Amino acid sequence: MKHFNKYSIKCLNFIKTNKIDIYIDKNKLNEFKVKLPKFKKTNIEKIFYKKNNPIKEFGSLPTIAKKNNIDNLQDLIIADLNGSLIRKNSNRFIALDIINFIEQNTSSIYKFNSPFNNNINITTFETLDRDLVNQIFTILLFMKELGKGKIIKNLNIILTPLKKKIYLLNGFLSQYNVNSGSCYPRHSIEIWRKEEILKVLIHELVHYYELDFNPSYPNYNLLITYLNQMFNIEGKINPFEGYTDTLAILLHSHFISEITNISFEKILLYEINWSCFQCAKIINIFKGDSYQSMFDITIKQKSNILSYYILKASLLCNINKTIEFVSNNIPFSANIESFINLLNSSLKNETFKIMNNHYLRLLKNKNEKFIYQSLRMSCVELKF
Repeated sequence: MKHFNKYSIKCLNFIKTNKIDIYIDKNKLNEFKVKLPKFKKTNIEKIFYKKNNPIKEFGSLPTIAKKNNIDNLQDLIIADLNGSLIRKNSNRFIALDIINFIEQNTSSIYKFNSPFNNNINITTFETLDRDLVNQIFTILLFMKELGKGKIIKNLNIILTPLKKKIYLLNGFLSQYNVNSGSCYPRHSIEIWRKEEILKVLIHELVHYYELDFNPSYPNYNLLITYLNQMFNIEGKINPFEGYTDTLAILLHSHFISEITNISFEKILLYEINWSCFQCAKIINIFKGDSYQSMFDITIKQKSNILSYYILKASLLCNINKTIEFVSNNIPFSANIESFINLLNSSLKNETFKIMNNHYLRLLKNKNEKFIYQSLRMSCVELKF
């Protein structure tokens, strides 16, 4: 446990107490690992930085409120959720509470004179941890090899302390609850939470190197039709995000295993259980009380809630078939129909059903505030 931060330790303690053990085929894990490049440790020594003074132009509201002539927080958030907020030079995925925190707090921007001739900025509100910097560059090099491309040219990381939490805004779950980063494939990545920083970086690099699939793939509409038949969803569906985060969990778990010498299998078991616990929270907040009710409730989303929490959890519960599929698809080369078959078998998997019902029962006994409010997408996180 010495390797992990205090929030991850809380998650791990909860999962260790309540987990359901499932069979993970070690041969399939090994087949997956041999297809991956090696992690190469880095030591970035030369950095320079400048201080960034806080911006406090509009009291307790972000400056974007002033530009839109809105002086009420509730009206501002509703306008944002409805997509009617004018966001010039502002990433639409970043929630206003994140923007406001950045504006209202003194920070330091670190620019890195790295050997890779790229533009990497890290904004922090506390002392920057050198180990974190080195782990970031280790992952950048690993994903460069995996993606068979050039190292990312533009990476902007803002280490705000705001956590992902479960609550409804206007009846919806949205970017205020879940989003931590965004990517323009082959061009740039932006990340704005310290929480899960390395897993989020891997997730965005999967997008960056186009190791997943996207709506331009042939017969992508068949996947959308399938999900609309399975679920009641209010909001846009991006099912590829479920696959992206599944791959990110697998790669991050492998990375953690290499760093800590804890078995890949054990870390994956923690992540599978945590994902099912998070899936149960989504069912619960939309008034479901069982695995079966997941297909009856209406999931109201302004972000990729279905994909991040339900589809990913089902794929991880079907771990042996999923890891075999992933091993043969880096980058993604299967047809959409084969992914639909995998997803269908995952959603109907008996393990997924048992684990959802198990964690839904546990939600009735909310003892630890952080555990029951958190919407973090991974369980294990290194300490920085």
